[in-house]
Amino acid sequence: MLYIISFIYGLLFGSFLNVCIYRMPANKSIVKPPSACPKCHYQLRWYDNIPVLSFIFLGGKCRYCKNEISIR
Repeated sequence: MLYIISFIYGLLFGSFLNVCIYRMPANKSIVKPPSACPKCHYQLRWYDNIPVLSFIFLGGKCRYCKNEISIR
């Protein structure tokens, strides 16, 4: 059970660090605006931001415009 909890926290922490790595060099806020599709700029819902699971379920594509989204 400890491994599962550690894995989940690792995914969440890694996802947050990825946001920081992507936005901070560009002088963007890590809080606002919320995550959006890089192609159509549609604001992603909370369930579209679940690390790994949402990427798998959506097939690596935006729910709205169906364009591919980078795994990063």
